[in-house]
Amino acid sequence: MLRSCTAGLRSLWALRGGREGVPRPSTDLQPAPRLFSAEKVIHKDSALPNPSWSKDLKLLFDQFMKKCEDGSWQRLPSYRHTSTQIREDFKTYFLEQKKVVKEGRLSQVQLFTRGFEDGLGFEYVIFSNNDEKRTVCLFQGGPYLEGKPGFLHGGAIAAIIDTALGSCATIPGKVVMTANLNINFKRPVPLCSVVVINSQLDKLEGRKLFTSCNVRSVDEKTLYSEATDKSDWRLFTRCIEREGQGYEYVIFFQPSEKKSICLFQPGPYLEGVPGFAHGGSLAALIDETFSKTAYLSGEGLLTVNFNIRFKNLIPLGSLAVLNVNVEKIEDQKMYLSCVTQSRDQQTVYAKASGTFLQMQLEEDSSQH
Repeated sequence: MLRSCTAGLRSLWALRGGREGVPRPSTDLQPAPRLFSAEKVIHKDSALPNPSWSKDLKLLFDQFMKKCEDGSWQRLPSYRHTSTQIREDFKTYFLEQKKVVKEGRLSQVQLFTRGFEDGLGFEYVIFSNNDEKRTVCLFQGGPYLEGKPGFLHGGAIAAIIDTALGSCATIPGKVVMTANLNINFKRPVPLCSVVVINSQLDKLEGRKLFTSCNVRSVDEKTLYSEATDKSDWRLFTRCIEREGQGYEYVIFFQPSEKKSICLFQPGPYLEGVPGFAHGGSLAALIDETFSKTAYLSGEGLLTVNFNIRFKNLIPLGSLAVLNVNVEKIEDQKMYLSCVTQSRDQQTVYAKASGTFLQMQLEEDSSQH
C-alpha cells in the first residue's frame, strides 16, 4: 500500500572534494535570515527526531542509533543550508564562476529536501555503514508531497532516492553528481507513511560509481520501488507558496501532436549542488509534465518506469525548457520522452523517458 519505487542503476561522476552529507561544524555555516521574519536561521541538525515523527520512524531511529554504538554504523547529520566550504569546493573544482548563484541570494538558498517545516515535507535520516558500503534511509513523506490524491508524488520518491543513493556514493570519500537515475515503481506510497530505503554501492569504474536501492515498508513485506487533516495536503510541485522561491513553471499542450512544453524556473529552495537545482526537483517536474501530457492526451496513467540521464546542471533562477512527446501507445502502456534544455537550446540539461500504465479515468478525476 505504500508507493514502490526501485532505483535500479544509478551512475555518478565522482569528483574531488570532501564527504558529501557530512557537514562542517555550524561555525562554518553562514547565518541566513529567514524570508518570513527578521530572525536568523538556527542551523539545527534536521536528521534528529522532532514532534512530527511517527512512532514507527522513532522506533527505527532508536534501533539504528543502538547499532551506531559499536562504530559499525554512523548517523549522517543534515542541515538546511550548505556549508561555505562545500560551496567553495564545488565552485573551485568543476563549476564555472559565472554560473554560481549570486552572493546576494545565498541567504535565500536552502537544500531542496530540507526546505519544509517539520512534518510537512521530507522527514528522513540516513545511516551509513562504510565497511559494508551501504546506507539505510528512514523516510516519512509529509502532506506537502502529494501527487495522486492521498499518495506521494513520484518526483518526491525520486528526490529522496537521489538523496539516499548520493549519500551511499560518497562512502569512498568523493563529492558526486548524479549522471543517471532509473526507477521502477511498484506501488504508490501513502502520505505520512514510513518507508526504508536500502542503498548499496555496487561497483566503481574509473570516475563512475554504480549504486542501487530498494524502497520497502517498515515490515519489509511491501516493495514500493527499486532503483515508489486532508485539506492540508498540497501538490508537491506547488507546495512552496512564496513566489519565486520554489517551482515556477507553466505547461503548454499541443493536442494535435500530443506534446507539451514546460517552462521551468527553479528557485533558491530547490538547491542541490551549491548554486544549482537539485536533480530530484527536475525529476519531479518531468514526472509532473509527463502526467499532465498523458492526462491531456485522454489517458489516466500511473508511473511504471522513470529514467533520467543528467547532462548539465541547471543554475538556480535560470530558465529551462522541457519538451515532452508521446512516443507510442501499446498494450495499455504509454511511452513518453523529454529533453530539458536551456532557453537558447545550446545546453541540454537532461534527457528522460517514462513508461506509464493506462487506467480508466472517472468523471470526477482530480486535476492538479
